[in-house]
Amino acid sequence: MGRYEESLADLNKSLEIDPNNTVVLNCRGLIYLKMCRYEESLANLNKTLEIDPNHGTALNNRGLTYQKMGRYEESLTDLNKSLEIDPNDVSTLCNRGLTYKKMGKYKKSLADFNKSLEIDPNNALALNNRGLTYPNTCRYEESLIDLNKSLEINPNNGTILNNRAISYQMMGRYEESLADLNKSLEINPNSALASTNRGEIYRKMGRHKEALSDLNKSFGIKANNTTENYLSLESVQTFKIHYEYQLNRFNVDNYGIEIYGMTYDSFDKEYLMVFEYADKGDLRHYLSKNFKTLDWKQKIKILRTISDNLDYIHQNYVHGDFHSGNILMISTRESVNIPYLVGDKVAVISLNEGDKISIEPKISDLGLSRKINEPTANKKLCGEVSSSAPEVLLGKQPTRESDIYCLGIIMSEVSTGKPPFENISRTAISLEIDIYNGLRPEFASGTPDVYIKLAKQCMDDDPTKRPTAKSVYEQLQDWEIILNMEQNELNEEQIQIRNQFLEADKIISSPTNTSLKHHDAVDICQSISEPETSEISEPIDITDPEISDLEIK
Repeated sequence: MGRYEESLADLNKSLEIDPNNTVVLNCRGLIYLKMCRYEESLANLNKTLEIDPNHGTALNNRGLTYQKMGRYEESLTDLNKSLEIDPNDVSTLCNRGLTYKKMGKYKKSLADFNKSLEIDPNNALALNNRGLTYPNTCRYEESLIDLNKSLEINPNNGTILNNRAISYQMMGRYEESLADLNKSLEINPNSALASTNRGEIYRKMGRHKEALSDLNKSFGIKANNTTENYLSLESVQTFKIHYEYQLNRFNVDNYGIEIYGMTYDSFDKEYLMVFEYADKGDLRHYLSKNFKTLDWKQKIKILRTISDNLDYIHQNYVHGDFHSGNILMISTRESVNIPYLVGDKVAVISLNEGDKISIEPKISDLGLSRKINEPTANKKLCGEVSSSAPEVLLGKQPTRESDIYCLGIIMSEVSTGKPPFENISRTAISLEIDIYNGLRPEFASGTPDVYIKLAKQCMDDDPTKRPTAKSVYEQLQDWEIILNMEQNELNEEQIQIRNQFLEADKIISSPTNTSLKHHDAVDICQSISEPETSEISEPIDITDPEISDLEIK
């Protein structure tokens, strides 16, 4: 920031001598833009264009400023006019490509980046930007090719390394992602975003001590990087969803991950959302490490709690990104419930006492959640292809029914101990097509028929035929009761169900491959024309002359 202040001082002196110097006005506008002082940037660029309406560079810079402010139509107007003056200006083509990208117009965005690279095949910025746009159309290999070439040109650019790490992460190639983030942090040890991304990779790999270090002392802390001392709308909305969800609980059950509040790190200038510590990691890694020791009674309890949590969420919200990586496993202790009066209402708090006795699942990551029937603007949807409902892969907005489909996927993971489609080698595009045509994950040998039937109902092609979270919870609760009762207390049908689960326990075997590095654990990022929800995962602005980072979600 200091160098910008020095530049401003020099430019101010120059404008005192010649207030209408368009070169200096444009430069000052660009400096204000880099400092995120957008209104001041606009004032300088507006004055430049009043003096010289055909100043192509000022039009480009003002278009970029409008883009930063989310005023995309005005951004396009300026960038189009700038390109009328110079149709082959690579910088302006890149900036227009970014504006199209932010508007969800990926074909037009790619067309601009393609033209940029026809003019200058070795432009590292254009390669980086195109590399970050390809994932929006699930073209992950092409993304990697562009980012590799960009790094051949500029091998020590920490930002491009961070971005390639994201592509590796989307492809499930965590070791390569980690290598890039390590190198990025060697180049820029103070990069908060690279540290956050590395912490998230460590979490996905089950290396929780290292994740804790990188994720600012507590597993589950979510950093929202800002260039100024203010909270973004997305941060506030995400916090609001978590907190409303927590405050409106009707009883003492822990519906979802606890949120303790927000704090501000004045050193790094970050707002932090502080969550409950998940000491056992996420469900996916928990299954991979503990599958051999879990019996069906424990599995049913885990799923019953998850479905109960989801039923509560569905009273007001759609989760929108529901998969085993967003279910955190937490050690719980014996508790005593204490009632007390609040006005004319009775509230109950639960106090922990004694040693840790069980592991409870809690649903997390409500950043993509939205209220039922909430009108929203155009947004980008991100999630795992292998865990996404067919209708969502076609571009429809997530619904309670698509969350239920994801619950069926989770039931298959609990059966096998492995992520869905782990042993099937497919590209993201071919997997999407196969899922839409009816491909579903398999179940382990010996899995009870009643269990498979319920999971397949959850994954029905027709969303209207899927059960509700409440009905799934009730069925799982019935099975849990049956497994906890003595045989002489059950009727014939209940005995048959009980015996199926007990027989399945006898043939539990360790998964042949619990690695998460599989071809199908890749993300989707696609545009949907639906009501604006809360926080979404997308690149921070990637602009000329700077390249910015993408954050793992």
